[in-house]
Amino acid sequence: MELLPCASPWLFGGNATFFSMNTNHVLTRLDEESALRRDLENDLNDMRKDCDDATLVRLDLERRLETLQEEIEFLKRMHEQVPVAVNEFSFCVEN
Repeated sequence: MELLPCASPWLFGGNATFFSMNTNHVLTRLDEESALRRDLENDLNDMRKDCDDATLVRLDLERRLETLQEEIEFLKRMHEQVPVAVNEFSFCVEN
């Protein structure tokens, strides 16, 4: 890595090698942090997709539950009407 033009021995007390080592350390750390951020962003995107998928499954299950509840109500009404229909049928047969 090249030293910056302003990295004169006067500016850094004659220790341009120290500045170069610190710069390399900072750049290495920047690369590591960038990779970590990229990995975390990928994980976050995966989690968002999982959350969206879970929401779609929940909505589907809610729809199924509503359909089953409507079917239960229908069957209850039909069950309540069966004795009435049997009584009416038996009345018609007796006459």
